[in-house]
Amino acid sequence: MKQQFGLKTEVSSIRKLLINFLTSNTGGVINFKKDVIKHIDHNAKDFEFEIYCLVSVEAEKQIGTLKNIKYCRGLDIPKSFIKKILFYERKLEGLVKIHNIDIVLNFGDIPANVSAKQIFYFDWPYAVYDDFKIWSRLRFQDLGSKLVKRLYFKLTNDRLEHYVVQTNTMKKRLSAKIKNRPISVIDVGFNEEESKKTNCSVIDTPKSLKPTLIYPTIMYAHKNVEILLSVAKLLKAQNFEATFELTFSENSGKKESRFIKSVKKHGLSDYFSFLGRLSRNSLVQKVKSSTAIIMPTLIETYGLPYLEAQLFEKVMFTSDRDFAREICGDSAIYFDPNNAADIAEKIVENILSESRMSKHIMATNVERAKRVSWTESTRRFLETATLV
Repeated sequence: MKQQFGLKTEVSSIRKLLINFLTSNTGGVINFKKDVIKHIDHNAKDFEFEIYCLVSVEAEKQIGTLKNIKYCRGLDIPKSFIKKILFYERKLEGLVKIHNIDIVLNFGDIPANVSAKQIFYFDWPYAVYDDFKIWSRLRFQDLGSKLVKRLYFKLTNDRLEHYVVQTNTMKKRLSAKIKNRPISVIDVGFNEEESKKTNCSVIDTPKSLKPTLIYPTIMYAHKNVEILLSVAKLLKAQNFEATFELTFSENSGKKESRFIKSVKKHGLSDYFSFLGRLSRNSLVQKVKSSTAIIMPTLIETYGLPYLEAQLFEKVMFTSDRDFAREICGDSAIYFDPNNAADIAEKIVENILSESRMSKHIMATNVERAKRVSWTESTRRFLETATLV
């Protein structure tokens, strides 16, 4: 209680929290946003926060009505580098002042210039991986923009009160880049309803059918999709039949269109199926009906297909890298993502062997038991916000 001019007035203990999710909706991001916001909304009743959320119109339609969170409207996703700078340097602070925000939970691209305390959700692997082989794959324009973003990220680190990362691997790597900032590890949650519906057999592919390996992705440089062209050539040379299912089409972009033309040019159409962008339900069904998931990625902060492999009891074929090892443990079959022969060899040796695949499925269930639900994961976000 506080006395002023002879009157007693209540001092509110409720702080205002703004969740910034005004980011791209490509890939699995839209489902990630939906899961995070929906479950924060569910948990909000247990915390003394008045919560606001900034998302795109498209994301708001996907998320739907919320009970405990108010939408902020009127701003568009900043797509160009200049628009991003303007948004994070000026526009976001405008919202902070309008709503008297105390804390910003920033899922955005870079730390914002805001007067409120700021928690930053770090999920940009280029900031912590310096491997020349990765950076050399970038086009000159992409290379320049990422180097500028890295520098900008370093210069704006002092704006933050707290970092959130998804794994201990990322905490270790980020700690080597930044100093004097607390870092919390909060695992990516899984969808509890999808988990309850999951009932996959060990190997769904009949012996008479070609094994299928699905890769939910688009053609970002670090996703290393191009290596699958060389892998397919090697499989064809061995008369080993398999199909790589990729979640893009010729209409997805110039890079995707060029890749599909290369597949046709080299006579490898029988080794690829281009699914286009799928709804969440369609993707789940495709994953469930696949023999395995493949992910020859070069860098990740997490990689949602790793979680999906565990959720839907699928063997993961993936890169032998630190980010993958922490999440997948013994459940994955690892290969050198820069070596097409190694990838092809791992597929041929394992994918039709019921005993080997079953062994990895058992390990997948062990790793799955370590995961947390979105209810628990988002509760940790709110607990972190109470600390700043």
